[in-house]
Amino acid sequence: MSNFILDQQYQEEIYQLYLYAFNAQDSANRRDFWNRRFQHAIPYGISVDGQIETSILSIPFGTNFLEPILK
Repeated sequence: MSNFILDQQYQEEIYQLYLYAFNAQDSANRRDFWNRRFQHAIPYGISVDGQIETSILSIPFGTNFLEPILK
């Protein structure tokens, strides 16, 4: 088992895992939504024997709360 930050080469595999996990059907709108989120996210995952078993997308954004910029 290995934990790692994923890159673009895993985008399709994570998308297929997302469809399976949420029992969703592939569609142009869903894929467009996914691609936009993936482009702005830091994807993390756990693989077992070279196959991604779980993943999470961290979407960082700055927040201004009483002056300091928080991430």
